[in-house]
Order: sequence, then C-alpha cells, then structure tokens
Amino acid sequence: MVPRAHRIVFALEALLFLVVSRMLVRLLTFKKIVALLLPDQGKGVIAEPELIASVRWALNGWSRRVPFRAKCYEQGLAACMMLRRRKRAVQLTYGVRNFENRLVAHIWVKSGSQGVVGSENQSDFAALVQYPPS
Repeated sequence: MVPRAHRIVFALEALLFLVVSRMLVRLLTFKKIVALLLPDQGKGVIAEPELIASVRWALNGWSRRVPFRAKCYEQGLAACMMLRRRKRAVQLTYGVRNFENRLVAHIWVKSGSQGVVGSENQSDFAALVQYPPS
C-alpha cells in the first residue's frame, strides 16, 4: 500500500476515473473505449504489487459508495486509466459465462500475471477478447 499521505490522491483519482468510466460506458461502444484507453497495446512495465493494491483499494472503496453503477466494467476501465497514467502495462479481458440460462459478462484487468480488478473469479468466465491480444 502506498504511504498514507498518498492515499487521498489515489482515492480522488479513483473517483474521477470511475465517473469518466461511467460516462464512457454510456456514450461509446466497447471497441471505441478500448481504442481510446489502450492505444499503445498495453506497453509499459508491469505494475508493482503495492501500486496494484492501492488501485484496488481505491476503486473498491468508491465502487460501493458512488450513486451510479460501478461494477467490473467501470472498475476495469478506471483501473486501466490509473495504471496507464503511470505507464504500467495492462491487459483488459472481456469474458462471459452461462448463469441460470442467462449470458453474464465480466471484465477483469491484469498487469503481467497480477490481477488488478475483477480477476478473482475470472476462471468462471470464458474470455472472448483481450486487449492487447495475447
């Protein structure tokens, strides 16, 4: 975890990027969002575990408190923005599964092999598309 003095910066940044993510989801297609957020195909160094923990902490904290939907899609996009801002590698995966005769979608984000958000149950989903492609 980052030093206490930096937590407020992460918290404010996470809130801002969750709001931006929500707006993007409402206005653009998934393909356009990915082209906007990952134009350089995920290049960068793999994020440090402390950075990932801080991003996860900030996004989890706000996702339960904002007055709009902030589930895996919005959290994944916000995580991409937070990591790309720091020139860290990200891979966003969009997957689906059949749950009680309904198709359920899910997004998860990794940096290298480390899960950032949504990856705790990724094995329950079949990956449809990854950005950047592996």
